[in-house]
Amino acid sequence: LRCMMRISVDEGNAAASRRVRVWEEGIDMALELSARNPSSMPDPVENFWKLEHRVQRTGETVAGQLTPSWPVYAQINSISVRVVGLETRAMSVTDLEVSIVPVVWGSVLEIIFEEPEGFDFSGCKPSSPLERDLRTSGSRLVLSNGFFDAGVASTIFIAQVRMASSGGLTRIHFRMFSDVSMDQGERSSEVARRRNYLQAFRMPGALTVRAQYYWGDNTIAHYERNIVDRVEPLLPAHAGYFSRLEMLFSVTTSVNA
Repeated sequence: LRCMMRISVDEGNAAASRRVRVWEEGIDMALELSARNPSSMPDPVENFWKLEHRVQRTGETVAGQLTPSWPVYAQINSISVRVVGLETRAMSVTDLEVSIVPVVWGSVLEIIFEEPEGFDFSGCKPSSPLERDLRTSGSRLVLSNGFFDAGVASTIFIAQVRMASSGGLTRIHFRMFSDVSMDQGERSSEVARRRNYLQAFRMPGALTVRAQYYWGDNTIAHYERNIVDRVEPLLPAHAGYFSRLEMLFSVTTSVNA
């Protein structure tokens, strides 16, 4: 990104004996401009802003400064996150499939499942040649030894992922790095990111049966209709007769009527 903005300050009548002061020394001046970011992070020696104060008539530079620009991260496009294992409910262990198309090349991918809480990648197994980095913890998965080429779709299979403790929509953050140093050292190796990805999947909550009872008609009559019998309530329900099933269960996600 290379751009130039020139501001000409009109000081009034240049021939006048008393010049008009339009910019006091030491007073901050704020400018607002719009610019399109580059598609990837510029080289550090080029990622700066250069400001100069010149005399328009002579071109003489009377003041100037170089200041670092903001970091520019490339995009991670065409993201897809699917549950491909048999289990889909909360707290189950299942398999995920992640697909991405990065704009720039990277070798390390960080995936953080922000919501729902409780995802655990500490025991997961990514597809070869990817490796689960030692910095993986809880809902943060760090995959190293990758080759995520620019503009090429990469599909990652992740086995044995423990799902969150409750159901709901997922919120996921992605970051890509050019080497395993990641955020360590003087300069981050982050090259691309995508935050607050909300189009992955909706995870169903878990329903756990705590107890279940199968009552025969004679047992129901004994306890509810006062037809006392010392033997029938002790016997199981018989085939071909009306019976009642009672279940005591709990859910991990609130249900609104």
